[in-house]
Amino acid sequence: MRSTSIQEIHYRPDIDGLRAIAVLSVIGFHVAPNTIKGGFIGVDIFFVISGFLITSIILSDLSRSRFSFIDFYSRRVRRIFPALLLVMAAAYIFGWFALLAQELTQLSKHIVSGSLFISNLVLWNESGYFDNFVDRKLFLNLWSLGVEEQFYLFWPLILYAGMRFKVSFLKIIISILLISFSWNIYQTHINASAAFYSPLTRFWELLIGAILGYFSFDKKCTSKVESNKSNSLRANLCSLVGFLLITLGIFLIDKQRIFPGWWAMLPTIGAALIIWAGEKTFLNKHILGNRLSVSIGLISYPLYLWHWPLLVYGNIINSSTPSYTIRIGLIALTFCLSIATYFFIEKPIRKSPHPKKITIYLIILSILLMGIAAVTFFQDGFVYREKNFSKISRAVDASAFPGQLKELKINGRSYGYGFQNSNNEVTTLFIGDSNVAHYYPRVNEVLTQRPNESNSIIFLVQHGCLPIPKVFSDVNQCKVMDALDIIKANKNIKNVVIGSRWFGHLNGGYYYFSNGKKYPIERDSIGYRLALAELESFIKNFKLEGKKVFLLLSSPIGEELDPRLMATRSLKNFPTIISVKESHINLKSLMSEYGFIRNDLKELAKSTGITYIDPVDFLCSENTCPAMSADGDPIYSNPNHLNPFFVKKGASFIDQVLLGN
Repeated sequence: MRSTSIQEIHYRPDIDGLRAIAVLSVIGFHVAPNTIKGGFIGVDIFFVISGFLITSIILSDLSRSRFSFIDFYSRRVRRIFPALLLVMAAAYIFGWFALLAQELTQLSKHIVSGSLFISNLVLWNESGYFDNFVDRKLFLNLWSLGVEEQFYLFWPLILYAGMRFKVSFLKIIISILLISFSWNIYQTHINASAAFYSPLTRFWELLIGAILGYFSFDKKCTSKVESNKSNSLRANLCSLVGFLLITLGIFLIDKQRIFPGWWAMLPTIGAALIIWAGEKTFLNKHILGNRLSVSIGLISYPLYLWHWPLLVYGNIINSSTPSYTIRIGLIALTFCLSIATYFFIEKPIRKSPHPKKITIYLIILSILLMGIAAVTFFQDGFVYREKNFSKISRAVDASAFPGQLKELKINGRSYGYGFQNSNNEVTTLFIGDSNVAHYYPRVNEVLTQRPNESNSIIFLVQHGCLPIPKVFSDVNQCKVMDALDIIKANKNIKNVVIGSRWFGHLNGGYYYFSNGKKYPIERDSIGYRLALAELESFIKNFKLEGKKVFLLLSSPIGEELDPRLMATRSLKNFPTIISVKESHINLKSLMSEYGFIRNDLKELAKSTGITYIDPVDFLCSENTCPAMSADGDPIYSNPNHLNPFFVKKGASFIDQVLLGN
């Protein structure tokens, strides 16, 4: 996101103005996502600018036989590290007082990955089923910095090799661009997270800027470009079209689009046209080149760094998205901090007469900060900081599955998660998703404490999947459970437990697939009725095999049950910012939204002659479903899953499927 101009490269104020549009778009999206729906494309504009400037600089140095890898990367350190280290250190210090242990652990991991410029890879790895709330990841914005620096890692090497072996720079740029763009299109249809975070699906955006950098370097191309720019009408038209493309991107693209994909061409081509049009066109000179735009562009890097952690801390302290007034106040603070960072940190370092020493000092500071963050990570966020609410920290996103399970193989093929034997050959088979898996701590407790009385167990679960044939969230994401194969191969299975997050899965987002048709599953829909009929047929298959079947209903779900929300923050009590409050969900509200699913499943159980287990009966009173037990333990680890520490002792209602035949 940072300018890397040197004396030989002509300064263009309109590019700083373009940076202003990019950073304001991103900030606008984060402040008002329902209005500036596509503001996140500002990052794509940054990519084009960076590709243009960095390629111009490298080719300029290569042409003068003065390119140095050490000098190049030293300049990157002096450009990137000062503001980055300041923001990360400030976030950590404040987090020491304001974050739960799990949150501080995550922040520390992101500080290390941000310092190593691999945030995009770490966030990509986190974007699975148990991904944390993105609005609580303090350095989510560093993913783009990771992509840029990964590009800078190999791009000078490629251009240097091209110069050394006399390979056309333009052919190199276009070849890699086409490969990267094609991979981007492919990945957007098979792995959205990979498409968004992978450097290979993003490099083409920087390479669009690299083509412009090449044109500014090559004398023949430069003369043609300048000839085109001499046509004022043509250049102004290019600039106007560029502005329109970016504007369309901001208001047409949203989080529901397949992105980057083809849609990313709007901001990237738009930015390229604006850069190509030149600084003398009307829009470039009077809109991008005016003093206000340039001033914002000059502080765009610290603006980008500061705004997101401040907004995230606003979410955490407020326990939800704060009001527009607070968000606007946080952005005002962002501008103040960014201006101070630019004038008191960045500019003095740029003008320092000792660049080598500055580079070394910055690297040392980076290593120290990473060391502190690494120790914090391996100490699990120093839970002892929180004597009064360590139970809450321990509960946040806690998971104890699959625990001691051994891999289950039949005829050389692996099935589900695995098995755990007791001293009893009689076996209970659990089928379902993570809402079945979260009962494992209780299962393990019973098998450990009563090995002679309890059944052996098999867990056949797949996160996010309904245990109903033909029902998936997406046809390519789930597979039909292989339960009947397991039963036929293991004659010791007597009990079958079928469970899921029925409340969520049967109320939108899942589909019934039949004969090439896709039926949405939601209240009073054809898909909903077909899914229940398929579940009934599934259950009858087990009964025909002589098994005792239990239908495990949903445990309560809801944001109010999240242990994070039990930790309230108040700056008035600094440094003791965190305090604990009790939380609950209203049972009537829960039933008004999901009661029809609960009733229909109970009726299905009665009609098929099987036993149902309803966690709501055990976890809720007549009026409320508390989020905390009488002993002060959080009952849930997040809005959808039970806390394993609670389950171990408090989920005795599932013992009936484990004890006896």
